[in-house]
Amino acid sequence: GPWAAMPGLFDGRACIICDSEESSPRAVKMVEDLYAALNMRVTYMNSSNHDVHTAYVSHISHVTSFALALTVLDKEKDEKHIFDLASGGFSSTVRLAKSNADMWVPIPTQNRDNVLRAVDTYIEKMQAFRDAIADYDEAIRLNPRLVYAWFNKGNILYSLGDYTSALDCYARAIEIDPTFGEAFFNRGITYLRLGNKHLAFADLSKAGELGVIPSYNLLKRMK
Repeated sequence: GPWAAMPGLFDGRACIICDSEESSPRAVKMVEDLYAALNMRVTYMNSSNHDVHTAYVSHISHVTSFALALTVLDKEKDEKHIFDLASGGFSSTVRLAKSNADMWVPIPTQNRDNVLRAVDTYIEKMQAFRDAIADYDEAIRLNPRLVYAWFNKGNILYSLGDYTSALDCYARAIEIDPTFGEAFFNRGITYLRLGNKHLAFADLSKAGELGVIPSYNLLKRMK
């Protein structure tokens, strides 16, 4: 009802008008005025380009969110374990999987070719990440004290959203080289992502002491 209204909900939000030349100028002007009244940003695009862009910036996000949720549920049969261990990063990543299926199922089917190309590209990138992790695992197996192998493996895991495993890798890198400022910095960023500001502050402060200047900018924003 009206009590749930949010002032400024649409301020600055993007609105795309497709193939405006195929509609009467009067109708287009009416729609433009409507969105202007909501303080939205109006963008014009042809429908073909719109479908390509949304496949990459919107539809693929829903596909991967569902895939991650199903992957975790397949592995973790006991949902309690998921909620005990999962952090805010996991919750935000799988949020889209809660979308109404009746609304979303027709979208990838109607935009099938573009979504399939986006999925293929995503699979290629995931395979590249997997290969990189495997390479670092092999390097670590051969030399467990190879500090940059631990550090870079942590960076890859962070990119994949596996923040807990990334923390373990950064911790190993710091254990091997306690003067490794970038490892403290990245671990601090990871703690921030997980919502642990206390440990993030400690690591970012240490990174600053070790010469990682961007740490100070983050610390100022945290205060």
